[in-house]
Amino acid sequence: KTIISGEKLSTLMQNSNKSYYLCEGEFLLDSPIYIKGGFSLEFSDNCYIKAIKPMEYMLKVYNVGTGGIDNKNKSFRGGTFDGNYLANTCIEVEYTHHTKFSNIYIKNPLKYGVYVGGGYGSTFEKISCINDKDSFSANESATGFYLQTADTMVFDLIVCNFNIGLEVTRGANVINKVHVWANKESIIRK
Repeated sequence: KTIISGEKLSTLMQNSNKSYYLCEGEFLLDSPIYIKGGFSLEFSDNCYIKAIKPMEYMLKVYNVGTGGIDNKNKSFRGGTFDGNYLANTCIEVEYTHHTKFSNIYIKNPLKYGVYVGGGYGSTFEKISCINDKDSFSANESATGFYLQTADTMVFDLIVCNFNIGLEVTRGANVINKVHVWANKESIIRK
């Protein structure tokens, strides 16, 4: 187990157009990772990142492609993000454009597994948001996947043990192959 600083990782990758890879292993996250730039980030399938302190989000991708950096076809792929009932949101996405998120496993947030709050043209594919069944009472009002933007594609989404599985607040989105079960209040809310 290795403790990683989200602040240091954010500084390293800020405003870059390179590709980064995080190898397999268990990483204990002591502060949020804040991403602003036009690069790709890939996590090993065996990369497990677990929050160890209270935080608003574990990974925030914001305004990708600003500062003259071309962000077309950039991607975030792989890994497990465990909020450990300490992180309000595992992955927060704001104002991204033509960005792909895929093969990501989300666990145990307090409020949101994935929160998409702005931008357009992004794709979310093979995302799993699953709470530990024996800890469901720790986040009774949580939402697995929250989509507050248009022109977004969501494919192969799995959500289990959340109060709300999928909540969509805007139209013009493509949503296909959504598997939602064992959710308390409602499967899908629009």
